[in-house]
Amino acid sequence: MPSVDRTITAWQTERREIGMLEFAATVIGSERFPYWELPDSSTFLGMLESDALCLLADGTLCVYDHEVADRLLCAAAPDQSSLISALSEMEAYLERCVDDDDLADDESAHTQMREKCTELIGGTDYAAFVQLFFWAQRIGSSRSFCREPRNIGFTVSFTLLNGHERLYSQPVALKKRKPHQL
Repeated sequence: MPSVDRTITAWQTERREIGMLEFAATVIGSERFPYWELPDSSTFLGMLESDALCLLADGTLCVYDHEVADRLLCAAAPDQSSLISALSEMEAYLERCVDDDDLADDESAHTQMREKCTELIGGTDYAAFVQLFFWAQRIGSSRSFCREPRNIGFTVSFTLLNGHERLYSQPVALKKRKPHQL
């Protein structure tokens, strides 16, 4: 079994959240993912909503579906360094979106960042994983936004490797802005 990268271990310790992904300690994997026992050949790293992000024995990463035992939702990355690189880029971009309404609404910028992160993480084999973080483009059939004064939410629909469709929704807190001064 490969060891968990030090950056990911630090993210687990601080319970870092990037979009819908929350890193959590490997030792609490069964608490955080109580749906079924993860294979011995995988190491729990965190939760993508209700699904488990895991490091596999061959060094690749995947997301296990919480609804059906042993079903892979999607391949996440070919290795930990690719995952770290793409997630670091995603996190910085998503933080900029929180601070900049124009960027948050710019589908072209979302597309460019999604494509960049797809390349950083290892190419099109991992596009479904990257897509979960970018709600402006859709793999499935629906996308919706709901804005309230304090938050923005989104729903992403995508197709699993086995052809089943899956919806994810994520509220994202917005920072309070100061009024413009003249």
